[in-house]
Parts: sequence; structure tokens; C-alpha cells
Amino acid sequence: MNIVALKDIDYKILYELMKNSKVSDRQLAKKIGVSQPTIIRRRSRLEKEVINGYTAIPKWDTRARIPVK
Repeated sequence: MNIVALKDIDYKILYELMKNSKVSDRQLAKKIGVSQPTIIRRRSRLEKEVINGYTAIPKWDTRARIPVK
């Protein structure tokens, strides 16, 4: 197991991505108060070392018919 040192900004990025993983780098930069290149660099590092992936969670309370195979 590798230990990854995270800074406050990394935790802020992770928090925002957990709320909305589809947020753009531009929106994320504005929300956190850093430059877009900073977000791009740190998000890329987090995706390589910390984030396991992104998941789609269906809204089961809707009437959508999702076929199961």
C-alpha cells in the first residue's frame, strides 16, 4: 500500500468531486479559488494515485425502465 501525502487543496478537490464528479475543471477552480491549471494538475494526480473511479448511481425512485441482462 502506498501512502500519498495530500494537501488541503487535494481534500477540497476530493470533497467537490464526491458531491459532483462531473464538475468541470473551470467550475472546480472557481469554487475552490485556484487556477484551472492547478486543478488540472492535481485532479490528474488524484486520479492516478487516489481516485479508484467514477460511478453512475441510478435514481431508482423514477419510472425509468432499466433492462437487466
